[in-house]
Parts: sequence; C-alpha cells; structure tokens
Amino acid sequence: MNFVKENGRTIPVADKVFALSGRAKAAIAEYGKDAVVNATTGALFDDDGNLVVLSSVVEAIRNLSPVDYAEYSPIAGPPAFKAGVRKALFGKYEPKGFVQVSATPGGTGSITSTVLNYTERGDSVLTHDWCWANYKNICSQHGRKLATFRFFDEDGKFDAADMEKQLNALAKKQDQVVVILNTPAHNPTGYALSLDDWDKVISIVNAANCNVILFLDVAYIDYAGDEDEVRAFMPRFQDTYCIWNEMRSYRMCSKD
Repeated sequence: MNFVKENGRTIPVADKVFALSGRAKAAIAEYGKDAVVNATTGALFDDDGNLVVLSSVVEAIRNLSPVDYAEYSPIAGPPAFKAGVRKALFGKYEPKGFVQVSATPGGTGSITSTVLNYTERGDSVLTHDWCWANYKNICSQHGRKLATFRFFDEDGKFDAADMEKQLNALAKKQDQVVVILNTPAHNPTGYALSLDDWDKVISIVNAANCNVILFLDVAYIDYAGDEDEVRAFMPRFQDTYCIWNEMRSYRMCSKD
C-alpha cells in the first residue's frame, strides 16, 4: 500500500540519472574502466576516473573549528558569505541599483524558492525547450507547469521571437511570469547568449504586458570561458528584476 499522495506529480520508481549511473558502474566492474565511460552525472573526474575534490576546499573545511560550523547561521547567510557571493558572481560587472544576497540549499533550492515565491499554483514558468529536466519536476511537484519556447531558430541562433510569442501568450493568462534562462555554458548545449541576444531579452521583458521575473541560471559560468568576458552582460540588468542562480548555493536579486 502506498501512502504517498501524488498531488499531480509523477513519482518515479527510481531516479533516471542515478539508475543509469548504477548501470555504468556495474558495466565498469564487469568490462573495465577503459571500456566504459560514465557520463551520467555532473561531476569532475580525473584521467583515472576518480572524483576530483579541490584541495583548497578540503583545507578550508578542516581548518574550521566546531563553533564555526555548529552555531546557528543567519537564514540569508552571514555577512562575509554574502560579500563573497557578490564578488564571485559579478566580479567587476555588478549591476547598479539594489542587490540582495540570500543563501539557499543548493542551486536547486534557489530554483524551488523562486517558483514558490514568485508564482501561484496553476501558473506556468517559461524556459527554453532545451533545458534541465528538473525544471519541470520542480514545477510539477509544487502545482505549477513548465512552458517552453524554441531555443534555437533555423539558423541555430537564440530564438528571441518565439520567446516573445510564448511570453505574451502566458501574459494573457497570468499577471506575473517567471522566465528561466540558463546561460552561459547552457546545459545541455553549451550555448551562450550574445550581448545582442541579451538586449533582445531585456526589450521583450520590458515590453511584456505582465510582471516578469528573470531567473538567470548561471550555474556553469565559471566553466564558460574568460572570467570577465562571460560576465560582461550583467550590467544590462540594472533596470530589470532578476534572480541569479549560481552553483555556490545562493541566489541574488537585482532591481533598480
């Protein structure tokens, strides 16, 4: 007998990614690591297939005293953490205007918090059709839906026209729309919006007949190329309400 209520969700028997990872590990054990590549999980491994752990992180953890990690922390994160977050995310490209930092339980927690706080049950969240599958899971688990626009046009460029079309369609049904954009180093294509693409996005958002919350998922920005070059688009959002999601377990809001 199953006592878990579905509440509109599809509850899988097993997580697909971890199930595939288990099969890959079993194949490695049977055929050898030279015959099998486990590319199922987003983790960094060395040439021998061992998990890479940064020595600087290990050293920092080992140097913590019990008081450092056992004491209650402010919900939004301690001041030093929040200052470090701003520096790590924006570098020299922090948008002018109001900026606030809030710690979340991982990048997934940032997405979940945004969906819960900026949408209502029954609302749709808009993102590109090439996207991380858990966007849909997060929405469905909380009574929301995931709508998509076509990410690439016939020329393989960002399809701003279809984003505008789908956003305007949702604006007729709800007074506020969360739009998730995953770039640079988009998962799974690696695509990065150009500065011209960002200008189109901002124009579309500002012209929409509803409130628009831009959720910028930059989880892989530190793998996207030159540190300064990949952040050059950020000041363009100083007049737009944004939530930034980075892989260091936080989110950021910027509003003029």
